[in-house]
Amino acid sequence: MTDKIAYSRHDDIVVLRIENPPVNALSQAVRQGLADGMDRAEAEDGVRAVMIVGEGRAF
Repeated sequence: MTDKIAYSRHDDIVVLRIENPPVNALSQAVRQGLADGMDRAEAEDGVRAVMIVGEGRAF
């Protein structure tokens, strides 16, 4: 996971939060972090959904 993506879990939902100001551009680091986060969520038991959100004013 990269420092551009925050991973959190709330019951059976994983939230991947893009933290790449000012507009959360999908840089290589962000794309790699999302891929790593999806791999982590897939490996955890009981995850039913993954939500991807952007920090701040833009997705």
